[in-house]
Amino acid sequence: MSHSRQTLPDAAIRISMVFQRQSTGGETNSTLVLNNVQTNQSGNYGVTVSNQTGTATSAPAVLTVSPLVSGLPVVTITSPTNGAKFPAGANVFIAANASESNGVITRVEFFLGTNSIGVVTNSPFH
Repeated sequence: MSHSRQTLPDAAIRISMVFQRQSTGGETNSTLVLNNVQTNQSGNYGVTVSNQTGTATSAPAVLTVSPLVSGLPVVTITSPTNGAKFPAGANVFIAANASESNGVITRVEFFLGTNSIGVVTNSPFH
């Protein structure tokens, strides 16, 4: 999510994350993390920043969480982190977490663009 904001004069600043017009708690935190996000967390999010001089409220950012399709696998690359940089000639460890609600993952294939660079058939997938 990205939010536009107005600049307020320096002073004690209070930041409030807002979901569906209700505070999410965690005032003064500049980051909101939704772990294990669920479909009921879909909706409009915003940020309100205030100090002794006034208040500024962001435009809403819409978060849509779709339900998992039963039997559809889910995969996340866990290493390297997004944007990591390596010198030429370095060995790069690539790892992934894979899961599926109705069974067992039997194969994870890694790609560089459209080219397959490796296949792993058992967990852990790296």
